[in-house]
Amino acid sequence: MVTRRSLLKLASLSFLSSYIPTAWAAPEIRRRALVVGIDKYVLAAPPSSEETAAAGHGASAAAVRRDRRFSDLDGAVNDATLMDQLLKDRFGFLPDDIVFLKDEQATRDRILREFQSHLIDAASPNDISLFYYAGHGSQVQNLASDEADQLDETFVPADSYAGAPDIRDKEMARLYRAALRKGVLLTVVLDSCHSGGMSRGVWNASGKTRNLPPDPRAVNDPPDRDPATGKTLPDATSMGMLFLAAAREDQPAGETTVTERGADGSGKETSHGAFTAALALTLESPVANQSVEQICERVQALLASEGRMQVPICGGTGRGSRGLLGQPLGLLNSVTLAAEDVSNTGVVHLRGGSALGLAAGCVLTRISGPPARIELTRVDLGTSEGKMLGGLPAGTVRTGDVIKLETWAAPPGSALK
Repeated sequence: MVTRRSLLKLASLSFLSSYIPTAWAAPEIRRRALVVGIDKYVLAAPPSSEETAAAGHGASAAAVRRDRRFSDLDGAVNDATLMDQLLKDRFGFLPDDIVFLKDEQATRDRILREFQSHLIDAASPNDISLFYYAGHGSQVQNLASDEADQLDETFVPADSYAGAPDIRDKEMARLYRAALRKGVLLTVVLDSCHSGGMSRGVWNASGKTRNLPPDPRAVNDPPDRDPATGKTLPDATSMGMLFLAAAREDQPAGETTVTERGADGSGKETSHGAFTAALALTLESPVANQSVEQICERVQALLASEGRMQVPICGGTGRGSRGLLGQPLGLLNSVTLAAEDVSNTGVVHLRGGSALGLAAGCVLTRISGPPARIELTRVDLGTSEGKMLGGLPAGTVRTGDVIKLETWAAPPGSALK
């Protein structure tokens, strides 16, 4: 059992999206994300032959459903919702710059189209693009592959049940390279089975795995080659893309049960991907000045401590010593929040709480003006309050003052066991 604090209960916290921490990116640099989460793969009623034909996927959909034994997932949409909120709360993404596709919205054509239009076409050189996918992963035979097993790793889109082909790693690699050639700083995070091969739900004791049998329809797609040299085009990770995947290409990616705790202390069990839960726990730390190498090491250690038989994959030339989105280290090294109100007795009410990783005992300092330090005494999910240290008068801190984390105190209890 994984136990998490209230960070994971973020789906309904739209008010937090208006809070954007002091960030490293210059104003002219835009941050865009495409976030995909798919739980629902099995339709209430199979599509008719007319619907399948109209979708352009042929009359083999019934055979595909029979061969693949589709199953729904429990935690993929929760994962995508969590990632959406983390991007806004921890990395300053604007809500309008995040395209969020869940369940039936996440069709094959829509995923590919949004990646091209939102993460590539709309971006300028040096802009940041992030792609996150949580859902089933699978494989398909590629008769023209130069790999020994001739298998392409795939995402399984929501309309696969209606006959849509999987999205193959080679298709995604073409999009990755297009973004990188344009000068976009690209990060890709995948929580699905076989996802370790994507840079180019069966039950178990810990929950469902995000794996479907291979798509029975083979393809004939030879490796992309440079027309001038005839050499195979490079993997996107060698071109500077950061790639984080839940498991090696030969491994399943599991779901786990998470206990979400609200401000009143009540708990509710919710499903999440084990990889995304560990990644979120790592990213929620106020010590945001973490390199990719440190993030990956922490995620791998957390999964290993659970006895997970999945090894996360991290890759990206030149990205290991930088932050998650490619920022130089030292530019996201603190949490900042605003004073909302100061009582006559000197109690400071702040906008920002445990969703930013804060806990009672944290000490904060005012960024500008005369020195003032505050120790947090109560922390809820989106708000907190504290007392001024050093005997300062009540009016020292005013509404609107920007406060920065100085000393972090660990939250009570273990967040992930």
